[in-house]
Amino acid sequence: MTLVTMMFGVENIIPKSVVNNLGAYFDSTLMMEHQVQAVTRSMYYNIRPVAKVKPHLTSEACAKAINATVLSHLDYQNGVLVGASDTTIRKLQVAQNSAA
Repeated sequence: MTLVTMMFGVENIIPKSVVNNLGAYFDSTLMMEHQVQAVTRSMYYNIRPVAKVKPHLTSEACAKAINATVLSHLDYQNGVLVGASDTTIRKLQVAQNSAA
């Protein structure tokens, strides 16, 4: 994909392939791959500590910890994923299932 540059006054503006806006990543094709990668990375990062203490928690306390630290990442800005491919959404589903 060829990126088109633009002149704004005397400045040459070169578009980026991925930009971050309020914590959401948008790529030039709006496939949302980078956003999903960032969300799943954050979810897995937060699953590990909960998994380590899971044997010492009640099932209710574990569910609260997962909801507070892991699933909140899934819910945050999920509106930007409208129109994302099934393959992309499936990656989020796998991460969510691993939190269970």
